[in-house]
Amino acid sequence: MLSTVFNRIFFLYTLIRPALPEFLSFYLIFAIAFWKVQEIRYNKEKPFEILGPRKAGFVFISIQGGLKMSDLPSNENHTENLRRLIDESERIVFFGGAGTSTESGIPDFRSSSGLYNSGAEYDYPPEVMLSRSFFIREPEKFYAFYRGEMLHPAARPNPAHLALAELERSGKLTAVITQNIDGLHQLAGSKRVLELHGSVLRNKCLSCGEGYGLDAVMESIETVPRCTVCGGIIKPDVVLYEEGLDAHVLGEAAAQIAAADLLIVGGTSLTVQPAAGMVGRFHGGRLALINLDPTPYDSHASCIIREPIGKVLAPFAEKKGLNGFFEKRRTDSGRNPAGPAANFIRQSGRWLAVEPDGTGLQCQRRHDSMRRGLDIAGYAFSRLGKRGSLTEGAGKRKAQSDVARAEILNEGGGRKDLWPNGVYAGAKGALRTGAAALLIGGILFAAGPARQALADDAVTSGSRQVSAGGKSFAVKWVRVDVTDPYLEVVPVSASRGIGYDESFSSMIARTGAVAAVNGTFFNAYEKDASIRYPNGLMLKDGELLHSGENQSLIVDADKTVDIRKLKMSYTITATHGGKDYTFSPWGTNKDYGDSQPDQVVWFTPEYKAAVSKSGTTKVVVRDGVITAITGDAVYVPYDGYVCLIGNSSNNKSNLLPHLHVGDTVTTKLEVTENGQRVQGAELWQSATGVGPKLVTGGKVDIDPARDGFTDPKITKQAAMRSFVGADAQGRLVMGTVNGATMNDLAQIALSMGLTDAMNLDGGASSGLYANGSMLTAPGRALSNALVVKRHATPQVQVAVNGQLSAGFKGFVGGETTMVPMRPLLNAMNTEYKWDNAAHSLTLKKGDVEMVMTVGSYYIRVNGTDYWVPAAPQLLDNYLYVPLRFTAEKIGAEVKWDQRLYRADIVLP
Repeated sequence: MLSTVFNRIFFLYTLIRPALPEFLSFYLIFAIAFWKVQEIRYNKEKPFEILGPRKAGFVFISIQGGLKMSDLPSNENHTENLRRLIDESERIVFFGGAGTSTESGIPDFRSSSGLYNSGAEYDYPPEVMLSRSFFIREPEKFYAFYRGEMLHPAARPNPAHLALAELERSGKLTAVITQNIDGLHQLAGSKRVLELHGSVLRNKCLSCGEGYGLDAVMESIETVPRCTVCGGIIKPDVVLYEEGLDAHVLGEAAAQIAAADLLIVGGTSLTVQPAAGMVGRFHGGRLALINLDPTPYDSHASCIIREPIGKVLAPFAEKKGLNGFFEKRRTDSGRNPAGPAANFIRQSGRWLAVEPDGTGLQCQRRHDSMRRGLDIAGYAFSRLGKRGSLTEGAGKRKAQSDVARAEILNEGGGRKDLWPNGVYAGAKGALRTGAAALLIGGILFAAGPARQALADDAVTSGSRQVSAGGKSFAVKWVRVDVTDPYLEVVPVSASRGIGYDESFSSMIARTGAVAAVNGTFFNAYEKDASIRYPNGLMLKDGELLHSGENQSLIVDADKTVDIRKLKMSYTITATHGGKDYTFSPWGTNKDYGDSQPDQVVWFTPEYKAAVSKSGTTKVVVRDGVITAITGDAVYVPYDGYVCLIGNSSNNKSNLLPHLHVGDTVTTKLEVTENGQRVQGAELWQSATGVGPKLVTGGKVDIDPARDGFTDPKITKQAAMRSFVGADAQGRLVMGTVNGATMNDLAQIALSMGLTDAMNLDGGASSGLYANGSMLTAPGRALSNALVVKRHATPQVQVAVNGQLSAGFKGFVGGETTMVPMRPLLNAMNTEYKWDNAAHSLTLKKGDVEMVMTVGSYYIRVNGTDYWVPAAPQLLDNYLYVPLRFTAEKIGAEVKWDQRLYRADIVLP
């Protein structure tokens, strides 16, 4: 019957194709396919699955050799299919959710029997009580809920946990990535566990950072556990609503997924972002889904199992059984992609299964990396402009239609036979589609930006010999395409905060960097490890980490790399009784010693030690309001600042009288160049101040006196050097070289094709890293570094009416662009109300009323509920919403800049 349907469709296509424009014939033929055929997915490593008709888009069919439905494997072969996938894979990663631990007696969140539907009586919904703001506001009620519902100290690993630990011991599994916080993977014996949402086993004091185990929470005689060091509140090291995920853990998880050749996803609906969006980073070819309910990635899968994960993995849990399985597979002659049920011979680079009746069934060596269903279009378009790596061995063929152009992957050694306009019709009535993505791809592309994958050449590195000053130098270099939306170039300080140091390798691991170089000079020879302050300015996402005046490497809002001599500082305005008072601190996150009674220093959360200098007054600011004025030692709050004011007669008379508890406080970034104010620096991605400058506009430009340097070790002597700059293509270039003077370094930069360059801290501080390789290892710990971070999802710049929004970025989750609502609310002349109990926002603009609820896939507009592909979510205290849907409903236009990955929302 299937072949009859396909033959009729193809026959109809041949009739209508000459008579209709190309795009109309395509629409009609796929409409017929949509109407006639349910979605069928076949793979040599899994049975067919009849999942019902698609609700949108076109049908993706992959049938080989004219099989009959009676030939298909039964559900009993699921485990064997999974075994085959494991056997053919060398780097397996497991990505799990709450369903992984339900068989250990820990409820999930969203099922009918889950935590959110438990029926337990509390004053607030669980989503509210598990938020950062609720923890800060109502710690007693938080801990009452947390202890009663979130802690399960008696839980023990189930067969799923045990099987994964055994798989890791076998050498196949490289990482477990979990959204759970229960620690059961480690208890089962897994070593490489990445906990996206933290762990109940770790707890930390919010004030001093002292760490505690689970017993500090379970055995505390107080409702709210307190730090034994400073008396501060202890917070579980779990990610609450309104908090962001740990960047290092997220980056490492994304890297592990990107490097895997088999991804096993279990016990998760893959709907919670941004964690779930990381699955989109997987291009390894084999995806196994083990979940009771459908997921957004079902159309990508090589194997789908609708069973409890513990039941599925139980056969793998026994060590002897697992090892026996691997030993058996290692003794097979070659790789047998369809299991022991058939005899196999190898012919023309493919496996041919010879059945008892003599018929043959071709099994391609690689057949799973092609995306299916609607997602194939997004996958094809992600390759536009060569922005992604192809699966090894995959063939490439370009096809073109009037509505779109995409690069099509044809697995199995590069199949060359294509239907006219991209659809291949095989022998014996078999049909294989690849270029069908073109049609629907055009539709998707019109609705939003093409999703990009991190390009292979976004971060490159190498070494070369360069001649300068009559000498030859071995130069190690790294080039970075700063326009790649997955990448962000930022300065980082030590994990203990400004003033401390940390090993270069630790900084790289902690930030998940894909590239890094040492940063600005610092007080490396201070015996007191708490005052090894940087000497240069540091700016990250428009926030000043350290003030200064230096030649500075800039990555601006337009992702342009530049080097300019800048001075950066803050001005502070306190408002009391409607009257403003503005003052300028001496510096930000700096130490001026104990002999400066007039000093005024601004401390940000980047400074993590106690602000404790004696003979000073500390003004504590939280959420824009002065909450305390004291002479005692204080810590900088995560949501505020501390202003240290020396108790001089001048400050007591002219500054302190203008500051009161309850006053509102605002900060303003002040940036000047040659005395002239620079606009828009609050939108810059980063700035790092060092020097001296080496090259400007492709010419040597060395003036140590201008740049503030007199030490002959820097101005005249040869030494180990590191440098940074931009080439003619606008790429960031970082490098190290030994035995070079500043003049040598300038000539080297020119030979490397740099149009602008400057020196970085050198000597034993010189360090360079890229793509997993330490190219130059520093000889000491560093106070700071310049790193290139790779995000799990593309980062989206957000502009409203052409004006970029400082401090706000969106992201692409799955195929949906999510943007913060705050910039829109700030720009719209509209009424809005936030319901903290319901976690919903209601806004009214003209005759449109919208209600958006966190976690809900339905947005209500004028009383009608509309389904959206991604639910609104809270990240870092801001509501993120689907861009296209929201903009259209409020009558706005979205202009998309593909190079900058910038969405400009033009309000009516």
